[in-house]
Amino acid sequence: MPKIGVHLSSLDLNEIVNKATYLGCETIQIFTRNPKSWAGPPNHSKNDIKKFKKSLKERNISPSAIHASYLPNLASPDSYLLEKSINNIISELKCGDILGAEFVVIHPGSHKGQGSEIGVRNIIGSINVIFSFIKNPVLLLLETTAAEGNEIGTIDEIAKIIRGCDEKERLGICFDTCHIFAAGCDIVNNLDGVLEEFDKKIGLSKIKLIHLNDSKYECGSKRDRHLHIGDGFIGEEGFERILNCPFFSDIPAILETPKKDDWDDVKNIGMVRKLLKN
Repeated sequence: MPKIGVHLSSLDLNEIVNKATYLGCETIQIFTRNPKSWAGPPNHSKNDIKKFKKSLKERNISPSAIHASYLPNLASPDSYLLEKSINNIISELKCGDILGAEFVVIHPGSHKGQGSEIGVRNIIGSINVIFSFIKNPVLLLLETTAAEGNEIGTIDEIAKIIRGCDEKERLGICFDTCHIFAAGCDIVNNLDGVLEEFDKKIGLSKIKLIHLNDSKYECGSKRDRHLHIGDGFIGEEGFERILNCPFFSDIPAILETPKKDDWDDVKNIGMVRKLLKN
């Protein structure tokens, strides 16, 4: 049975632990900084960091993941933005190590109209530079995307990125249900087929984290719009199939569903646990 958790947006370490405990999270994903700013992370004290890591361990909340901010673009054709993006992800990996996180999740990037081939090549180069500057045990997870606009992140594109990187063992995949469905992979009616394709092109062992999000739009829409579990085109039956798939039984799952308040997280966690078969 997969560990279930949510993305928590607070930058306060104590608040993160308290909220995760209140919601009954078994795993968590967090931001280390304002996701819409290039500013660095808050200057947490050594005592706060020690307390944070100890509290998560005592509550058996693991693994923990960091979601990189929304601004970095490792596929950018702009050299200034590319350098800035590389430095940002290096910083995120450092924060991950300091906070005891196992993963840093990134959106691979946008080719900005230059074409997928150039974008993929830029991402490979960027990741090789990042890994040359930082050596720690935190895995960098490439998130599957909805292939919206100039986004890079289809199964084929991610396969090319991993093949091209020097330190493949330091890369993993975050399998986002809404994104991969919107990109055209029918995980509702053909989950086994999608996983077979994924295994052939990338390897299922690379999937380290799942993002559980229903989709506002149909399969292949290429539109990234999250909905509450069961309210979209993936639906309760689709999520029941995904959650009880033997392959996913040991992979931690993070909810990124819409929320106005904590009750939305409570409802979505409750729905996921309802669909899980003991």
